[in-house]
Amino acid sequence: MKTKFLMLCAACLLNLTATGMALAAVPVTEEPGHIVRYRSARFVLYTNNFAPGDWTLYHEHRNDLLAVIAGETIAISQKLGGEPGEQKVPAGTVAFFPYADMTDGYVHRVSVSGTKPFINIGVDFQEIAPSAERRALVPTWSSKFAKLIAENRRGRAYRIELDPGQALVIPDNGSALLVVALSTATIIFSNATTDASPWESNMGDFKFFESARPQQLSNASANGASLIVFQAY
Repeated sequence: MKTKFLMLCAACLLNLTATGMALAAVPVTEEPGHIVRYRSARFVLYTNNFAPGDWTLYHEHRNDLLAVIAGETIAISQKLGGEPGEQKVPAGTVAFFPYADMTDGYVHRVSVSGTKPFINIGVDFQEIAPSAERRALVPTWSSKFAKLIAENRRGRAYRIELDPGQALVIPDNGSALLVVALSTATIIFSNATTDASPWESNMGDFKFFESARPQQLSNASANGASLIVFQAY
């Protein structure tokens, strides 16, 4: 039913122009499969959860985008006027797209091949990229539990692996913190908010901290915990 709905929506976007047939695109935050979960002056966060065979509408990106793909999948992207291309994506992939550099933005649509869904958390950056001076104020983490896996002009991403009972001290610099679960686990954030309830996380769940920041996260489950932590400059 969802696939049929998206196909009908796409058909509704066909417009006749003076030069012939053209396909319109919607802003990414208005695309039905991009569900906005958080919005501020600096960040917009949305999630995607597409089943194999689903297609999004053609949509437009104009801001820098960070994508955290939680589970292994085969993603299909088709640029407006181009042919679709497939890419196998490992679980825990962090990808950065400098769409802000593109004067006319970037228009495409997305689908999924294979048997596994496309589970993604996207961070759409609303402000201009931080200066080199500002980036220099955020040092690289030094922890045996945090492995640097990606770095770009918006921040750094780390793969976190915690055994039961282990804790990770989180630096207090940077402008925001995104935590994405890659496995089922019980996570405790210390001093994040007044609510100290455990976070019962499953693959693709996330926490985003822009104001009150945790000083530490710990694995309170009986199994290991795998996380992606992105620290924005």
